[in-house]
Amino acid sequence: MNNILPASSVSHQLNFDSTSGSKKIQYLYRKIAYGISYEKVGKINPDNIPELIDKIISKAKNTRLTISPEWKNWTLENYEKRNGELNDKLIEKHFYEYSTEAVLGIKKSGFKGKMVLFWMNHFVTEFWNYESPVMLHKYFQILEKYALGNFKDFVYEIGLTPAMLLYLNGNENTKEKPNENYARELLELFTLGRDNNYNQKDIEEIARAFSGYEENDWTKVYFNKELHDNGIKTIFGVTGNFNYKDVIDLLFEKRKKEIAKFICAKIYSTFVHVEINEKVVMELSGIFIENNFELIPVLKQLFKSEHFLSEEFIGIQIKSPVELCFIFMNEMDIDFKNEREKKELTGNLEWIGQAVFNPPNVAGWKGQRNWINATSLTRRWQILDWILYDVLGNKINLKSLNAGIY
Repeated sequence: MNNILPASSVSHQLNFDSTSGSKKIQYLYRKIAYGISYEKVGKINPDNIPELIDKIISKAKNTRLTISPEWKNWTLENYEKRNGELNDKLIEKHFYEYSTEAVLGIKKSGFKGKMVLFWMNHFVTEFWNYESPVMLHKYFQILEKYALGNFKDFVYEIGLTPAMLLYLNGNENTKEKPNENYARELLELFTLGRDNNYNQKDIEEIARAFSGYEENDWTKVYFNKELHDNGIKTIFGVTGNFNYKDVIDLLFEKRKKEIAKFICAKIYSTFVHVEINEKVVMELSGIFIENNFELIPVLKQLFKSEHFLSEEFIGIQIKSPVELCFIFMNEMDIDFKNEREKKELTGNLEWIGQAVFNPPNVAGWKGQRNWINATSLTRRWQILDWILYDVLGNKINLKSLNAGIY
């Protein structure tokens, strides 16, 4: 007899009969990727879901979403006209080409793409704030590199990207005129959560430690020691002459429990349910800390649990526009036939509420019911019409028309 724990426990591994196997596989791919075609579902052995999850994550770890563009090493000068003004049309051209390729890479790569989009909505920047394709590429490279990597390293690297430095005014932070913007968002949005065991003094002192960084020619961030506050600071009750690296080390040493719970809760709300199961999140937090903030052990533990694929969670989350379109397309085995359709995709996603690389603010897209209003609901139907009658044409697979309903 199987010793099946209640669905509220994350530690129990999946155990279900083969008659529900295909349904579980289909549901699994909807939750952690962007769906899978009905033909492919039938070719997957449903008897060992944990092994399947290992394969999905292992493949995702080494997947590349985009190819570096030919302009990856361009500088600001390459985008200037002879009179010194920025070439807005060229900037827009490169942005839309790159965002289209990035979105297609997110669709094609499944789980890796899902995680990259997750972090894009966590470590938020807005392209039209800094307007540099080169910066966008460097930012996206970090999202790809650490999407399934070490979260502490992720936090360290993302803060030193030109896009993040300009977006959250880090380049304006000097010893003479401290700017607290990045220090505040680092704690409130990126690591701890609002008002979670830090205070205004911590923010001020962290801003001092982060002073002196500048962006050069769109290509890199460099440290200007002349602009850095080299004085003594007190952060989280510890006093010293702290710099950028010291703060990240101190943050993950003194507030590891808060970080682990905040990130695991966000993973849970994205992949399971917006109403947090505290017991599950605490178990995941312990695993996160035990593994020195490596993400894969946490994700494997969650995805392999009975709790994760419990039927009580079927059909309760409202899909983002990206999920809506990609699950629909993948389950019906639809792909784009030409460049025009690919270019229309990003515009259509923006039209129904998800402008990729341009979320509404630093807090990102709120998700769930916020995706739906009187305008966006009808537009969601219309974009599915576009996929069926423009992208697919008249080659409709009728048995697949329920794709993406869960």
